[in-house]
Amino acid sequence: TSATRDVAKLLLEDSARQQEDYSQQHVDQIKWHAIDRHNFAWKDMLRLSDGLSVNFLRSSHVLGAAMVSVAWQTNDKNESGQPVLKSICFSGDIGCQDKTNCYLPLMKDGFEPFPNADYLVVESTYGATVREKAYKLAQNRLASLSAVVEGTIFSKGGKVFIPTFSFHRAQELIADIIWLAEDEACEDEPIFCDGRPLRVALHSSLAIKLCNVYGQHLNARVSSGKYQYLNNELPERIGMTGDQLSKIFSDLGSGRKVTLPGLEIVPVTGGGKDGSRARDWADVIIASSGMCDHGPAKHYLKRLGRDPKNTVVTTGFMSASSAGKKFVSNALDPESDHTGAEVIEMSHYYSAHGDQA
Repeated sequence: TSATRDVAKLLLEDSARQQEDYSQQHVDQIKWHAIDRHNFAWKDMLRLSDGLSVNFLRSSHVLGAAMVSVAWQTNDKNESGQPVLKSICFSGDIGCQDKTNCYLPLMKDGFEPFPNADYLVVESTYGATVREKAYKLAQNRLASLSAVVEGTIFSKGGKVFIPTFSFHRAQELIADIIWLAEDEACEDEPIFCDGRPLRVALHSSLAIKLCNVYGQHLNARVSSGKYQYLNNELPERIGMTGDQLSKIFSDLGSGRKVTLPGLEIVPVTGGGKDGSRARDWADVIIASSGMCDHGPAKHYLKRLGRDPKNTVVTTGFMSASSAGKKFVSNALDPESDHTGAEVIEMSHYYSAHGDQA
């Protein structure tokens, strides 16, 4: 899809700068073909050649994600003497949004494979996992995030630090914070009670670049006029149109501060002094990388993690050997001598993988 193309370019360029397996020159040589450049609808059959076709089915995992169903004509004949077709469906990552419960903020529900598929090739990250229903309710997630913000900033006088993946998780967090601010702006006694907006720093060069992709593609529409990706309930929930939300992402992606009722979101791209300044003025800091081994998050963990007034919020997987996981495990160990920032685990609320069912 066009969104996957634009995301992949940025991810490959970022990776090329960090290792030696390939370079920017190799990325520039890729010849992309987007299937949704013109009149497009999910599940449309695209003919590749005689007896070979492909269908794209929306996945709810991340922006641009799709399943691919490939069908081919065999040499066998059915009872009517017609060639027998076989098909194989490749899932990629399986999203958690379905038509009965689109609880994460951004994405629509994902489609199921065609029921007559002969073969399925699927991910199994959560193949043995069944999450509690409480983690699949948007109101529970937002209530937990709101409690962290209120308790840390206004009760303890500290800061909320959220290490995060640059792709999709950072954008979901922004949507949730906008959602919270919108709710609070409608309350008689909002939590932003000191008369100033909640100040949020998005510190990640890659996440900011990806915000531009979200600004361009999140509210794209298919040939029927429906959103291609955007959760239909989100505009109503946050009190703005899909175009307005997309503009917010575009503004962040262009390095511009976003100002909304009760909320300021500022993109931060530098290191060193820029990070120090963000620590001074921001209430909430969203920073990459999600495991705190690299990037701005590494430095924020080192500095903000020492102060018990602060809170570290987990929103994604951390490997056992990562700096983030070591900090979290120590903070949550009742027998440790941890005296630093409080840790609140919210990864179960934000995981974009479908579980066993």
